[in-house]
Amino acid sequence: MPSLTKSGRCGTGFGPTASFPPRSRLHKLDQPLPLGYCNVGIVMEVGEDVTGFAVGDRVVSNGRHAEVVNVPKNLCSKIPDPVSGEEAAFTVIGAIGLEGIRLAQPALGESFVVTGLGLIGLMTVQLLRAHGCRVLGIDYDAGRLALARQFGADVVNLAAGEDPLAAAAAFSRGRGMDGVLITASTSSNEPVHQAALMCRRRGRIVLIGVTGLELSRADFYEKELSFQVSCSYGPGRHDPTYEERGIDYPVGFVRWTEQRNFEAILDMMADRRVDARPWCHTDFRLPGPRPPTSWSRATRLHLVSS
Repeated sequence: MPSLTKSGRCGTGFGPTASFPPRSRLHKLDQPLPLGYCNVGIVMEVGEDVTGFAVGDRVVSNGRHAEVVNVPKNLCSKIPDPVSGEEAAFTVIGAIGLEGIRLAQPALGESFVVTGLGLIGLMTVQLLRAHGCRVLGIDYDAGRLALARQFGADVVNLAAGEDPLAAAAAFSRGRGMDGVLITASTSSNEPVHQAALMCRRRGRIVLIGVTGLELSRADFYEKELSFQVSCSYGPGRHDPTYEERGIDYPVGFVRWTEQRNFEAILDMMADRRVDARPWCHTDFRLPGPRPPTSWSRATRLHLVSS
């Protein structure tokens, strides 16, 4: 049972016709629902049959945003000493991108597109670079594109009218991209269609975000493309036996589970192969017993919910 000290929020990159603008989500503030799934805390209590954790451990979990949360053991990971609490709060976000990468199975030297450079997209760029891949990032936002460049990617600025298909052809030296990871959020079918046009024969497309899924057979048939939808943080997700009852999958048969993906992200943060520090520059403090109706940067909040 961790006591929360830090937490973060997630967002995928907005695509050409984003269907989830921030204003459309405001109605959720009037609904009684638990918030969040990315937090860092200190272990206060440990269940009778729980091993590997002790009172006082710093942990990251996908527990809700509350002052005290009760989290199953397979959804927690201990934080290495070099990783700050602020950085560790992005572990779960990173695991979402990592699971998509595992499905794509990138090889050293391959070329990949990341479509949508929101938080998950930018983490995905870093993870692909750590795999030894060349990365082309696509987005409308200049700030996100600048961060992608900082992380070692080439970029396509859609807002400036740059052509992603021409860019991908040049980037792949005319061979077609080895794979495309879509981390955008849009109702449009265009990101998947565009990904198919960018890929070489037998290229791989993995949908990590949300798009329209009216697929064209012609896009996939001639090139024998593969298309897969990634499920959150990895094997174990939405399985009550794993998540709620704490029964792990044998590592010899399922090497990378949710928890083991968390650990991989934390190890890469400790080695500075994944850098979450660009998103750690602002803290907020929740004054009083209830969240305020408006947020102010003048009030400090460590995202310690009350």
